[in-house]
Amino acid sequence: MAVAPLTFSQTDTPSSSGQVLLDTYNLEFLENNEDYIRLSYEVADFYDNTLSKITKTRALTPTELDYFYHLVKRVLKNDRERSYLELKLRVLSDLNLGKRFYEESHVRSLTLLWAATEMIGQNVFNYVFAPIYQNKKFRRMILSGHNANGLRKSKVERYFKKYFNNKRIKRLSNFLKKFMREKSNFVSLLDVENNDEYLFQIIETSEKKLKIRKSTAIKRRLAIIKFYLKDVTDIINIGANDIFSELSGGFGNAVGRVKWRSGRLKRSNEAVGLVKETLKPLDILVEKTPFILTDYLIPGHFGHIALYLGTREQLEELNMWNHPKIRPFHSSIMNGKVILEAKRDGVQLSTIDEFLNVDELAILRAPEQLSSNYAHHNEEVYNRAIQQIGKAYDFNFDVETSDEIVCSELIYQTYYFIDWRLEKTMGRWTISPDNIVQEIFQEKPRIDLILYLKGQLGSRYKRLTKKDLQKVIES
Repeated sequence: MAVAPLTFSQTDTPSSSGQVLLDTYNLEFLENNEDYIRLSYEVADFYDNTLSKITKTRALTPTELDYFYHLVKRVLKNDRERSYLELKLRVLSDLNLGKRFYEESHVRSLTLLWAATEMIGQNVFNYVFAPIYQNKKFRRMILSGHNANGLRKSKVERYFKKYFNNKRIKRLSNFLKKFMREKSNFVSLLDVENNDEYLFQIIETSEKKLKIRKSTAIKRRLAIIKFYLKDVTDIINIGANDIFSELSGGFGNAVGRVKWRSGRLKRSNEAVGLVKETLKPLDILVEKTPFILTDYLIPGHFGHIALYLGTREQLEELNMWNHPKIRPFHSSIMNGKVILEAKRDGVQLSTIDEFLNVDELAILRAPEQLSSNYAHHNEEVYNRAIQQIGKAYDFNFDVETSDEIVCSELIYQTYYFIDWRLEKTMGRWTISPDNIVQEIFQEKPRIDLILYLKGQLGSRYKRLTKKDLQKVIES
């Protein structure tokens, strides 16, 4: 039934302070909305061209993983800023569309601004966040908290609780019922200078799409139940992974202490010297220690892998010595700690002598890393390498987590531009030292074998070839 238009007096002109406040909030709204529009395009593009194509066929690459968490964080940040604005506007608005709405132009504008803010938030939740969150894999990645990008599960939970809040939806639904019923009565009152028409269009268009005013208490409760049923299965799955990680970690730490001799290469001063004179910055070192029990638990031939950062002289030659990421580790590097490795007690720096307590060692190199044309590229590789220091060991062996890593994941994260071979084990994508080595046997390899040594009895050692390496990898 049509509602008769209300009469209003000439008190329609807002005070100067009211106009300043309205202008301020309009500016906040437009800046937030502009960010949302850019963000929605980025998310849609990433989802269509990347996420929707990643099913069981492959894992997210390190850069895709970083970008995924970056976008989710931006969605939450955009909504947090919008929420602050919505709270301020709600106090000043006339949600009942009463006398003040019709008689005071700034109240009318503030009310429309509040409603448009709420509708855009709901749009983002329904059509930007939800398509990603509804995917089981990505939802569990978001909720697990296993990322080094600052995305916290608690922030995600606060976000979706807001949009399932019954009081909020009911308040907005009641407003929209009145808005859609009375809109013909106040269209002529819209102030163009205050963006009223633009806000009106946002509210009207969004409501036709979202149909919030048709939401009933039963529908809302069913939606919440359906949502949290998924959440319960996720909690169970994530909990099971955490238990597996703890058991795996306890077992790994126990058997890792079992060793019955020292490494044969370490006994040869000549072999140690050859390694030291061969190594160049960002070389990959892969080793075998058959005298340690954990070596038999890792699939493939090699049991451990690490990254060589370089000496002070080598880093100066690359113009990396005074880089902000390197500077905090000057003392360690000058004391010989030039090997970056992920051990059971975390990612840390070690000396070459400590690392060479092994029977076999292969040095792999990406040739372009030594070219002056790759200066910016080297900087990014070092950035990614150094930021791994201090991370815990990933006893889940999952390349799609970034807050914990194993030794081969360190190389996977650092050399982010190489399409490494991965394997799926127990529902997660993993990478082993052998997977890294296999790159040198590809048709167009991105890394080369530089040196391959095998220690023998006494202080003897043998220099082996690429064919020898291929035999042990493929056996």
